[in-house]
Amino acid sequence: MHRILFLSAVALCAPAAFADPVPVQTVTASLTSLPVEVALAGTLQAVNSFPVAFPQGGRVISVAVAEGDTVSKGQDLARVDPTQADAILRAALANLDGADAALRQAQQASDRAAGLLKSGAGTRADVDVTTKSLFAAQASHDQATAQVAKARLMQDNTVLRAPSDGTITTRWADPGDVANPGQKVLTIAASGGLEGVFNAPDGVALEAFLGSPVTLTPMDQPDRTLTGTISEVSPLVDAHTGAVVVKVKLDTKAPEGVVFGTAVVGRLNVPHPA
Repeated sequence: MHRILFLSAVALCAPAAFADPVPVQTVTASLTSLPVEVALAGTLQAVNSFPVAFPQGGRVISVAVAEGDTVSKGQDLARVDPTQADAILRAALANLDGADAALRQAQQASDRAAGLLKSGAGTRADVDVTTKSLFAAQASHDQATAQVAKARLMQDNTVLRAPSDGTITTRWADPGDVANPGQKVLTIAASGGLEGVFNAPDGVALEAFLGSPVTLTPMDQPDRTLTGTISEVSPLVDAHTGAVVVKVKLDTKAPEGVVFGTAVVGRLNVPHPA
C-alpha cells in the first residue's frame, strides 16, 4: 500500500519538475595571453655621438669645457702648446718674403731682356736665360706659398673646435697631458636627436619586440610622457652588466627641458608567458 502511494506521488510531481528544460549553450574555449607591463629604467642619450681630437697632437695647455656643457659649432674647446707651430709659421713667412723678392727680381730681369731684344740691343739667348730664371722663381714662390698655408693650418690645428652643436659627454684630457695625433680629447653628443637606452634582463627573446611601442616618462618630470619604438636590440650581452642593451627611438623631438642624460622609465606591454 505504501509503495503504491509513493509511486503515485512521483507520477504527480514529474510533469511539474521537467516542464521547463534548462537551456544549454556550447562555448569553444581557447588559451589567451594577457599583456604584462614591463618597466625598465634608462637614460636619454644622443642618437649620434662622436669623439674630437687634435690632428697633430701636442701638450694640452687648456680645456675650456666640462662634461655636461652645451657647445656650439666652431666654439673653442681645447688648445695645445702652439710654440712649435708658431716657429714653423714664422720660418715659412720669412721664406715667402725671400721668394717674393726673388720673383720680383726675376720678373724685372726677364722684362729687361725682352726690352733689349726688341730694341736690337739684346740677344735671344739672354731672353731664354731670364725666362728660365723667372719660371724657377715662380715655382719657388708657389712652393713657399704652399708652405705658409701648411704652417697656418698647423697653427690653426693647435685649437680644437666643436664640429657641430652638442653636449660634452666625456672629457678625456686635462691641461698638462700630452695628446697624440688623433687621440680623443672630448666626446660630443650631437644635438637634434635623442633615444632611450635601457639595460634589459637576458633570457627574453627581445628581438621579437623590435618596432613595438614604448612609453617613456622622465623620472624628474613624471607628468610628462614621451613615446617611441624599439629600434635596436644588442645581439650580445654586456659583459659588465649581464644585461642586453635596448634602444628606443623617440617618435618626436624631445620637448623643452628633456635633455641628454635625463633618467627615464620605459614601459612596454608584453604577452604573459603561457
